[in-house]
Amino acid sequence: MQDKNTVINDMKKHIYALWAFFILFSQSIAASVEVRSTHMTTGDGVANNSIRYIYQDSKGFIWMGTLNGLSRYDGNSFVTYRPEGGNKISLIDHRIRDLEEDKNGFLWIATSAELFSCYDLKKDCFVDFTGCGEYEQLYSYKMTDREGNVWLWQDGNVPRPWLSCTT
Repeated sequence: MQDKNTVINDMKKHIYALWAFFILFSQSIAASVEVRSTHMTTGDGVANNSIRYIYQDSKGFIWMGTLNGLSRYDGNSFVTYRPEGGNKISLIDHRIRDLEEDKNGFLWIATSAELFSCYDLKKDCFVDFTGCGEYEQLYSYKMTDREGNVWLWQDGNVPRPWLSCTT
């Protein structure tokens, strides 16, 4: 039977060998990762150089919420969305503070003005998510429940469900 010191020394050797293997293995993995970045500015088409929120949708587009509108990047070029005058449904405010896609393929855009816009990713257009022109109403909060339904409300008001957007 081996004495206690021999067993402990054998365990230490195995631990050191295992530790060395993990160190060498992790360095070889880290060495194989290539990180690339590209600096893009308003000259490349971004709405503003102050990007406040970045979101990748289910189609792979990168959306960038800025202080001066919303930019969509497809990997090659930008499309910028800003509020449009008149009765046309468009981005409701130029100061974006949050972006989230729902279960139906609608991108919900929260703005600093406590207004929400809804963008139909399938039809590539902004829509009136209320169906009755109430999209210009103030909403401070948005929540998505377990079923994926979107709820909006303002302080002091009862949350209203927007189960689907309509065009």
